[in-house]
Amino acid sequence: MDETALAVCPIPAMFPRVHRNTFLAVGLAAVVALVSGCLFIPSHQVAVDAISGPLPESGLTGYQLVDKDPLMVRDPALQKHVFSCVATALETKGATAALAGVRPTFVIEVEYGANRSVGSRGYPGMALLTEHFLQISARRPRVDGGKGRGEEIWNVRTSVREDQVTLAAVMPVLAAVAADYAGLDTLVEKTISIREDAPLVVLVKSVASGK
Repeated sequence: MDETALAVCPIPAMFPRVHRNTFLAVGLAAVVALVSGCLFIPSHQVAVDAISGPLPESGLTGYQLVDKDPLMVRDPALQKHVFSCVATALETKGATAALAGVRPTFVIEVEYGANRSVGSRGYPGMALLTEHFLQISARRPRVDGGKGRGEEIWNVRTSVREDQVTLAAVMPVLAAVAADYAGLDTLVEKTISIREDAPLVVLVKSVASGK
């Protein structure tokens, strides 16, 4: 069984003995699985690296989402999807967006994308994999009216290395994990396993898709 998927349906302890060949045995197993209503839920190995400084007294209230690089050309549909995933995930942690026309307590810079890299840790000789990532960074706004970015409060980067999914499809997972670690400090990068049917992932996916 693929270790990236978990069975959540009853499977017979054994199949009837097949006296023909391996092909027929595999076919019979597939039929039994289909009749039994098997559903395989994929899980993702998510790398997360979080740092945090002193949190503002307001906690996570009054934020505004912004692109880390406002000059970068983004696909509007993907950007809307990413921002929706991040906002929904943060709201489950008690975060609230600043009201229109009200100065935000802090801004959250959002960066996302997909990179091709060598191996799970970049070791030479390993196959190329696609890294899908999301990074959110909370910063205090400049109070002196000057240009540039304000002081960073916390920063979270989440990523998965998979070739079977798109960035949009895995974004609810990345956003859910990022929200869990917002304001925390992992000290070093760690890897956690999260299933597609995790309650927060399901909620983020549902809101982002408009269902």
